[in-house]
Amino acid sequence: MFHGAKGPLLIERIGHLLSVNYGEKEERKRWATQGISYLQEVQCTSTPYLEILIEESGLRPVSQLNSQLVNIPHFSLLGGFDENIARDIISHNFQNAIFKMESQEVPLTKRYQHLEKITQIFLLCKNFKGIEEIEYNVKSIIQGHENYDISNPTVKDWRSHEVAQEDFFSLVRIQMMLCVSYFLQERYFDCCTKFFTMMDSEPLTLKVLSEHLDSMNFISKEEFIMMVNISVLISIPLDNYDDFIYLSDLKQYFQMAPLLVNCLELLINTNFNKFFKIWHGEINRICVESLFLEPSWSSSAAVIMRCKIYFFYLRISKKLQFSYLSSTLGINLEDIKEELTNLILSGQLNFEINDDVIHFEDSSILQSIINEISRNGTTINDVIHKLKNENTDLKDIIQSNPLRYTSVNNAATIINNESSEDMDIDEVNNRSDISDSEGGLFEC
Repeated sequence: MFHGAKGPLLIERIGHLLSVNYGEKEERKRWATQGISYLQEVQCTSTPYLEILIEESGLRPVSQLNSQLVNIPHFSLLGGFDENIARDIISHNFQNAIFKMESQEVPLTKRYQHLEKITQIFLLCKNFKGIEEIEYNVKSIIQGHENYDISNPTVKDWRSHEVAQEDFFSLVRIQMMLCVSYFLQERYFDCCTKFFTMMDSEPLTLKVLSEHLDSMNFISKEEFIMMVNISVLISIPLDNYDDFIYLSDLKQYFQMAPLLVNCLELLINTNFNKFFKIWHGEINRICVESLFLEPSWSSSAAVIMRCKIYFFYLRISKKLQFSYLSSTLGINLEDIKEELTNLILSGQLNFEINDDVIHFEDSSILQSIINEISRNGTTINDVIHKLKNENTDLKDIIQSNPLRYTSVNNAATIINNESSEDMDIDEVNNRSDISDSEGGLFEC
């Protein structure tokens, strides 16, 4: 469950389990007690998780903990970090820890191992801007090594023995941590695409994943594979699963991820009920336990996959029942109602909900535009009709008082200093745009 976590990450994993209220009471007490013992060993009790550790363990008050501290923590307790940096991470003083890491002078043979540790801190504090900078640097490093001049003896080939094996593994793991970053940002397509691109460009990717990922004491092989699996299931369209599962380039990965293959086969065969038993069972358990999987899983991944299947049913049906979907998919009725209603509303889909039934509305965007134009035409015709009536009234008034009309016309002529022949009222009406519209396109 803690995946061999050491150092500050042990407290992070224990704190996560307690914060999401995971496990039975006795399990939680045991984890909390383990966490307090660790804090005492490393002489640091300023973690944000201290209060919940005390509460769940049932041990002494906070004020009495410091009296139990020992002198010097063993280096194995620090997770590969310097003593002060480890304490900064435990205290969530991440910026200070990063500053100290970046200020250290590091031997050339351990530069990638050092960068790997910095990447871990960025992931813990979810500093994705910092991750982007590391990604840019890694791209530059790889490009520089791939384009090196063999005639220049001062430039080392990163695949030669001149680069320490552990340092090379660190460089591969850093790129894998970029996948983790994408998953934490809920960028699922980028997560799996980045990993499969790595597989294509670096043949040792799967070897590092299989044999040298757990050794970093940060994220486990199981967690990483689950990230990729979830990202694939969410990102690949339902209609393309049967093509994806037979990609020869991914055959080796499929051998490492039998759960993904099983899920894909169930989805291809539209056996959604069995799929969701795995999705809400084994996959949910792994995700909730994980410090790195749970945030994105609970925030979006779990519901995105359900909505993907809901949309499949909406696409092939003109009438659906919430109760039918609930029994068919094995999902709680209230959850389906809430999630499917939100899907229809947010996607502005042409469906109408009436109690337990969802009806397809046979309309289109074009029809909506036509209806809107028709409504606008009616409004315009009403305005024109009103103007016609006003024009007729004006005609009657002028014709009933020709003397007044002549005076007004003469005054206008003087003011404008114009000389023109008089026009009678019929000529005015004949030149009117409003009059011309009579009997035209907008007639009611």
